[in-house]
Amino acid sequence: MAGNQKFPSDLLLVAGLVILTDIFVLIPVLRGSFIRTALGLPLLLFLPGYALIAMLFPEKGGLEGMERIALSVAMSVSVVSLIGLALSYTPWEIKEMPILTSFSVFTLLMLAAAYVRRRHLPADRTFEVSFRALALGLISGVMGKPKSKTEKNLRIILALFFLILIVTGAYVVLVP
Repeated sequence: MAGNQKFPSDLLLVAGLVILTDIFVLIPVLRGSFIRTALGLPLLLFLPGYALIAMLFPEKGGLEGMERIALSVAMSVSVVSLIGLALSYTPWEIKEMPILTSFSVFTLLMLAAAYVRRRHLPADRTFEVSFRALALGLISGVMGKPKSKTEKNLRIILALFFLILIVTGAYVVLVP
């Protein structure tokens, strides 16, 4: 049983975002803020899928960054739909609290499983996100050229999806 001694920063960030979203939904004073919506959208559209992908693919080399992001979005949409469907057949129905609880619990459970799976891998095989390298790449404006046509197409599709996501989010906020 090898592995890293420190807690993976990507899993910690996702857990922190889930908890922060829960706080902004549960505390009445914070409920009406724009931050609630800004945190809620990733909880619906990215975080559950990222946690699931992190659990399924704990090793580096299996999936590259763009593939992980695209699969995270796709898996989030799938997971959220399935949880919503399951809730519709329960006495709790599809309401704010059962939805928030279900998404948060699912995401945190997947993060815990991802952490356990990563701990059982040798440090050189464990997937990790280098936020420092990512920040330096964003600052310098050089994210690297796509290595293949598939990666280029994935980047275009992902950019279009985020554009649609931003427009949809703006519409939800502006039109009650």
